Amino acid sequence: MKALILTVAFALSATAAHAMELGKCEDAGVDITTIMQPAAQNSRTFANNSIVVYNIDTEEPAAASAGLAIIFPDPQAPEGGSLCYSLTFLRAIDVMKAVSSYDANKGLLLTIPAYENIDGEKTKAVTIKLRINQAKGTVTQE
Repeated sequence: MKALILTVAFALSATAAHAMELGKCEDAGVDITTIMQPAAQNSRTFANNSIVVYNIDTEEPAAASAGLAIIFPDPQAPEGGSLCYSLTFLRAIDVMKAVSSYDANKGLLLTIPAYENIDGEKTKAVTIKLRINQAKGTVTQE
């Protein structure tokens, strides 16, 4: 009986949904190969083309492989460098549906409809709000 309980617990944890994560691209394994193609139909630019947001597909986990890559100039690298942040572990998201607004003190706010994976089969509609502050070099979720 104990073995059966452990087996069931392991099976449930293997199918448990991953929580949405916001972090640096390199920490999440997000790179140019994860950008959905064709890139022109899966990306948008903001702030006079200085911020580029791409739809990405990390392939795994299959039920939560969608996300975004957000790239903008690194304010700490005047010689030219970029920062890359990623939002991962979503069932579906589409940057083409993003609505943007700007606050001079806080930065660019993107509001994007998305779907989270609940249990491998069920999804839940969510609204993602990402604040991109180029001056500070940050991306935060609101």
